[in-house]
This record gives sequence, C-alpha cells and structure tokens, in this order.
Amino acid sequence: MTIKHLNYESKHGLLCVPAYSSNPDALTMDSIPTEHFFGINSAVDHKSETQLHSWKDLISCMYTTYNASPLGCHKPYDM
Repeated sequence: MTIKHLNYESKHGLLCVPAYSSNPDALTMDSIPTEHFFGINSAVDHKSETQLHSWKDLISCMYTTYNASPLGCHKPYDM
C-alpha cells in the first residue's frame, strides 16, 4: 500500500499450530490453521524481488530468534 507517496508492505502468514484439545502425549497432535500478523514495514518499491528479499530477511530473523531460545539451543533449525 502507499500512504502519502511512501510504500508500505503488510505481512501475514498462515501457520498450523497444535489444537488445545489435542493430547500432548500423543505421537501426532491435532493442528489447526491460524493467521499470524508479522508487521507493517516501509518498502522501497512494490517489485517482487524486493518483497522476496524482505520475506527472506523476516524468516532469517525468526530462525535467529528461535535458535537463541532454550528450545532452539536444544533443537536448532536452519534455513
């Protein structure tokens, strides 16, 4: 979107998360799709290459944050 000639992009994602009603001791837990909001950022332009680079930066930041957490230190992920 553009506000006063400045470009912005909004990021949303659909993630499958465990359902509260599922059994935590089961081998596979029931999951439900949930929408998550990842923020609004300023953008240089609306080109697909720029948007892809922005998504890659966001995902890299998520992996870095997860890997710094106690669970991530025990079982780290990489892109």
